[in-house]
Amino acid sequence: MNAIIYQGDGKTKSFNFSFPFFTVADVQVKVNGAIIDSGYQVNCVKSSVPADIPYSGGTVTFATAPKSSDKIELLRKIVLERVVDYQPTKKIDPQALNQDFSFLLETLKDFDVAVNNFSEKYSEILESENYKSFLEKLNDISKKLSSLGGVENIGKKSDISALQNATNFTSTGKENIISWLMLTGSSIDLNFLGTAAATYSYIPERYGVLSLIFVPSASSDISVLAPDGKTLYIKKLSSGMRDTVLIPVHKGLEISVKVPNLSEVNYQRLFFFKGA
Repeated sequence: MNAIIYQGDGKTKSFNFSFPFFTVADVQVKVNGAIIDSGYQVNCVKSSVPADIPYSGGTVTFATAPKSSDKIELLRKIVLERVVDYQPTKKIDPQALNQDFSFLLETLKDFDVAVNNFSEKYSEILESENYKSFLEKLNDISKKLSSLGGVENIGKKSDISALQNATNFTSTGKENIISWLMLTGSSIDLNFLGTAAATYSYIPERYGVLSLIFVPSASSDISVLAPDGKTLYIKKLSSGMRDTVLIPVHKGLEISVKVPNLSEVNYQRLFFFKGA
C-alpha cells in the first residue's frame, strides 16, 4: 500500500514513508483529509536500484509540528507525465527504458489500489436497492432537464414567485412581474382588443404573460375566460382610471377577455419566456 497515516502530537515535525516514487511531485500530503502543498519539505531516500525506481522512500518535515488532533496522510499519486523521450537517431538508454516500464507498472498499481478501495468502500451501496432506485430517479431527472433545453430557459425562483403572485392578481405580483418583464425585453405587440364592450379572444403563439393596459369609460368589471367559457378572473374597474391586467398564457391555448366600454386601450403585448 503506497500510503501511511500518522497522528500528530504537537511536537513531531518529521514523518517517514517507505513507498517507491519517481519525483517529489508524486508524494502527496494530507492533513485531516485535505491535500496541502506548502508548509513542509520532502527529503528523498535514494533507491538501492535507481535504474528501476529512483527513490524508495523519504521523510516529510513540517515547518510547524502538526497538532495532536491532526491526522497526517503521506501517499503516492504518480504524476502522469512523460519523463523520457526516445529519439529515433539515438541509442536507447537501458536505465531510462527500465524506469519507463517501472513507471507504467507503478501507475497501474496506483489505479488498482484506487479501484479496490472504491469497490470496498461503496460495494454495499452499489448493490443496494436504494442505489438502483436512486439511479433510476437520477436518470429521470436528467431526461426532464434535457427536455427543458439550455439552462437559460429555466426560470429563476424570483420569476416563478412573481408568476404565482401574478396568477393570483396581487399588487405584489404585478410589480414583480412588470419589473421582470421590463428586464427581459422580449415581447410581441398585439392589437386584438377593441374599445367596444365585447369578448375578445386571442391564441398565444408563445408561452408568457399577456399584458393589457386600458382606461374604462365607466365603472364595470373585466373578466378573463378559459376556452371552455369558465371565468378565470374578475376585476372591478373604476371609471376613467388607467388599469393593468397581467394574464399568464399557454402557447396555442385560446384565452378570452370580456371588457366593458373602454375610452382608451394603449398597451397590448405578449411578453414571452426565452426559449419557450
